[in-house]
Amino acid sequence: MQTLRIFIYSPGDVSEERDQARRVIDSLQRQYSGVTLQAVMWEDLALPATASFQESIDVLLHQQPIDVAVFILWSRLGSPLGAAITRPESSTCHSGAKL
Repeated sequence: MQTLRIFIYSPGDVSEERDQARRVIDSLQRQYSGVTLQAVMWEDLALPATASFQESIDVLLHQQPIDVAVFILWSRLGSPLGAAITRPESSTCHSGAKL
């Protein structure tokens, strides 16, 4: 049986919508028996503490690729990246800010 891995990412301001997305995947799974739908929630991934959030996601998704990515956004976009992530001209990247 084929497995379809569905990665769901969202910042904390849409946690209710993220839970709803998981419920939708569970509901679809009951309707379609020819494929296994696997919700991959970013908060369920075992992220190492020695790398940035993005570096950790890249490594994990390289080990187990995803088939579909769903991003749920509202008033925030991501988390602060920290000093390790900079633009080519060495300025810092801003993330985690309110939109």
